Amino acid sequence: MKHLKELMANFYPDEDKFADLSQNHSLVPVVAELPLDGRKSVIGIFEDLFYQCKYAFLLNSGKGKKINARYSFLGGDPFLRFKYQDGNATIWKKGKTFSEKSDPIKSFTAILEEYKSSYFSYLPHFFGGGIGYFSYDLVHYLEPSFGIKKDGLNLPDIHFIFVDEIVAIDHLEKKIKFICLAKTNVKQVDQIYSNLILRLTDRINQYHLSPSKEKSFNNKKKIVIAKEAFQSNVTKKEFEDMVRKVKTYLKEGEIYQANLSQRFEAEFDGDPFILFKCLQNINPSPFSAFLKLDDFFIVSSSPERLVKVYKNRIETRPIAGTRPRGITLNQDKSLSNELLLSEKEKAEHLMLVDLERNDLGRLCKYGSVKVNEFMILERYSHVWHIVSNIKGILKNNINLKAILNACFPGGTITGCPKIRSMEIINEIENISRGLYTGSLGYIGFSGEMDLNIIIRTVLINNGKTYFQVGAGIVADSEPELEFYETFNKAKAMQTAIQNMRNSSKKTEYNYTKFNLIKCN
Repeated sequence: MKHLKELMANFYPDEDKFADLSQNHSLVPVVAELPLDGRKSVIGIFEDLFYQCKYAFLLNSGKGKKINARYSFLGGDPFLRFKYQDGNATIWKKGKTFSEKSDPIKSFTAILEEYKSSYFSYLPHFFGGGIGYFSYDLVHYLEPSFGIKKDGLNLPDIHFIFVDEIVAIDHLEKKIKFICLAKTNVKQVDQIYSNLILRLTDRINQYHLSPSKEKSFNNKKKIVIAKEAFQSNVTKKEFEDMVRKVKTYLKEGEIYQANLSQRFEAEFDGDPFILFKCLQNINPSPFSAFLKLDDFFIVSSSPERLVKVYKNRIETRPIAGTRPRGITLNQDKSLSNELLLSEKEKAEHLMLVDLERNDLGRLCKYGSVKVNEFMILERYSHVWHIVSNIKGILKNNINLKAILNACFPGGTITGCPKIRSMEIINEIENISRGLYTGSLGYIGFSGEMDLNIIIRTVLINNGKTYFQVGAGIVADSEPELEFYETFNKAKAMQTAIQNMRNSSKKTEYNYTKFNLIKCN
């Protein structure tokens, strides 16, 4: 026991403080903090610690402004899983399965309530809880009047894993934090604390003993792309006709803007995590994620936050306005200036900022909603974007359902007014959106959450990759230009998949490489 007591000296809180906290808290976390080994990347650490888990996650926020990208979170081996599909909520816990027809948000919230925790100042804003996604198709629950379309992918509308152990990478302070938490019991506090220390010690030893460089995968599986191209669910003409239909609604005054999308797919037989690494190299983004769930994988390089909740504060970060990157420096600068000076883009962005302010206004104290960043130009690998940030102070007793009702899905990927735009999307798009423009991220036991918007994201399922891209349609949109805007947004994902086929040579993007034959 002497050796264990020596180990305890490196953890916070110590045993006595843990016992004190256990008197007033149902969950208490323990953390060990170490300097980050500069030879180890976030991706390499995830490979070493969690990639072999059947269920695992990496929320990688290392690229971006420090205000949005301070922490990356890693983990696996959930103690509980939640899935909502076809009207059934299913929970896996301690080897047992529970399934029932229920209100999905009520069932989901019940888990958060069971493990509800206080905020601890010595920890990052997320130290345990649920990691997963809300599919866009959850709108059929939030707005029951919408008809339900099938997309053939048969994925859950909600899928979260719940963890009581995470690794947090602090990019600002260059530290790595190993965190475990457990339900407290004053009669067994010594044993509970000892078990947490042993779990953390095992994880730290695994970190120290792992290679200092990222593994070089021997990817024996080859990537196979159907007819060496991607297939879309619509032809160019069909997409342009969709734009014209939206413009009819615009002309009639029913909406001010609507987002239309198309989905691409390709055959895939390879390691999804290599695809994630390729996408991170090509298009690093502040709300990136890798999720390993059942037999499918989500590879996301999203630049957009849907909603962040921290204590009693909430914020959203809408993106509206896009131009492709230029080939030369002069062309690149010209395109970025063109974006900022475009009256069309500025008007569209302002309209969507007002929509998001209204959404937060439903949740926040009167007068607290502010736009603290307005029309900031952000640069990504293949596009320029205009971005704003809106924040407010939450009213008392705002719960998850209220937040989803007000903010989900994001207005930038539906349109304005939101409900009517979604009805038109449901009418015009020929398949349900599934994951696309849903939301992915974490919801902590302490109530903190950070959810992205699922764009620039690849789904790997049943031997295929799928990714979806869209464009915001307004009164003066030109159908053909909107069609090509979707390709600019698809470049990074298409290039990442192509690069897996020939890792020694970058694949130049050309829209003609896409197979525009409609999928069966």
